[in-house]
Amino acid sequence: MKTLRPLPLFAVLALGAALPCQGTLDVSIEAAVLTQFSGDTNPPNALVVAILNEPEVGDAVRRIGGDAIDKFQGTGVGGEPPTASSYQFSFTLHLQGKAELPRATKDAMVEAVYEHLCRRLLELTYEAPGRHLKQRYAELSKQHQQLVLEATALRARNAQAETEQSAIQQLQSNNELELQAVQLDLATEERANVFLDKSRAELQDQRERLRAQKAELNELAQQIEQQLHVAGLQLGKLTTPVEQTEEFRKARAELANLQQQSRQQNRDYLRITEALEDVQAQLSRNLEQLPVSSLALQRYRARLETLRERHRELADRAEKAAGVRRDLAEQQARAERISIDLDVCRTLLIEVQQKLGRIEPIRCQLLRQ
Repeated sequence: MKTLRPLPLFAVLALGAALPCQGTLDVSIEAAVLTQFSGDTNPPNALVVAILNEPEVGDAVRRIGGDAIDKFQGTGVGGEPPTASSYQFSFTLHLQGKAELPRATKDAMVEAVYEHLCRRLLELTYEAPGRHLKQRYAELSKQHQQLVLEATALRARNAQAETEQSAIQQLQSNNELELQAVQLDLATEERANVFLDKSRAELQDQRERLRAQKAELNELAQQIEQQLHVAGLQLGKLTTPVEQTEEFRKARAELANLQQQSRQQNRDYLRITEALEDVQAQLSRNLEQLPVSSLALQRYRARLETLRERHRELADRAEKAAGVRRDLAEQQARAERISIDLDVCRTLLIEVQQKLGRIEPIRCQLLRQ
């Protein structure tokens, strides 16, 4: 393989055959360039060809040649394939002019093309990729930040929903315990109220029976008193001589029997009166307890209704909280995708940082031989 020996600060110019054609000369100006680069800024041959055939190259050549140039026919590129760190190639400017060009004009053309080449290579292999990588890094950084925020928001929402659901479950448990306690108190108070009603009815029945017995004893006492009065009158009519007669004895026996009945009636009357007073006292206490029991029943029933309403509200809140948890569970796949995206984004960020660290500006050198 033929290679060119680099000589710094010297230009290679070769004037091709100048053949006259209707008063014009074909002129070829050749120069060699050595580029050195890192692996990330390796300029492909097609890029060099494209740059050397840009309109700016022809404009520069015609501007320098002036009237001495009739036509710029383009630039040819030749050379060996690039290595891992360098690329040496030659370019040829094809011109048609009226006369031979001075050496200074040719050098100026080569320098102009060389400067354009170096500027464009630097722009296309270093500056533009650097800007692109920085822009990509900024985009990835923003995306990474958004993914982190989204993942954080999902975790926060899940934690908040879990906390709220636990709090509602605790409220439900406390409400259920209080509801059971009130239901027990209400059942106890209702049984007590039923007992009081039953006792009141029994005491009222007993009071009426005792009152009827007392009335019967009063009537019996009146009858005995009348009989005693009659017996006393009959006994008073009998004279002393006949005291021992059979009639007198019978009268006295009847009077003694009536007196015995009267005493028994008095004892029964006292007993029934005491029983009636006791029943009346019990009935009074029963009637005193009934309003208290009724008030307690109303209080327990109101409290029970409040707790049941609270139970329904907590059930609704629990259902909503469970719905939120279900929605968040459905978003778990999204969270997993976010985690994967974060890993990919981190990898891309590292790759971009590494590329930014490796990229170096291409170095060009004009050669002569």
